[in-house]
Amino acid sequence: MKPTQPTLFTMLMARTAVAAGKPDFSGNWRVNFEKSDFGPMGRPTAFSLKIAHAGDSLKMELQQTGTFGYSSTVPYRTDGSVIQYEVSGMTMKGTADWDGDAVVTRSISSDTGDVIRNRIRLSSDGETLNCRVSADSPMGPLGFLYVFDKQ
Repeated sequence: MKPTQPTLFTMLMARTAVAAGKPDFSGNWRVNFEKSDFGPMGRPTAFSLKIAHAGDSLKMELQQTGTFGYSSTVPYRTDGSVIQYEVSGMTMKGTADWDGDAVVTRSISSDTGDVIRNRIRLSSDGETLNCRVSADSPMGPLGFLYVFDKQ
């Protein structure tokens, strides 16, 4: 029996939907110093990121050493749910949402009111993670580009 034209169309659309699925950011990532722009905060001595991404769960473990060193685990949910976490003793509230093939996070410090936005995008080969960060702070607007290589 030959498939009908509507059946072929349905199969093709199903295949396209899978191919157009959201990227999986999971992995161990290390900053690429040459491709990153650390802005006025200066270059850290080390910066790594571990991501566990499954469904709506996007758990990010960050470790940065240097002048502005910190470590944090952020349990984002890509369904827009508000989450709470701590960074360097500051309480943060954040959300994450999809914008096409990128995840956009927005966090607000409960202590200072600082707002931090991060647009996270995976390269087509899955080997490079770009994080474009902007922040409203007492120093004025800040912008950074962190480029991570998969380990």
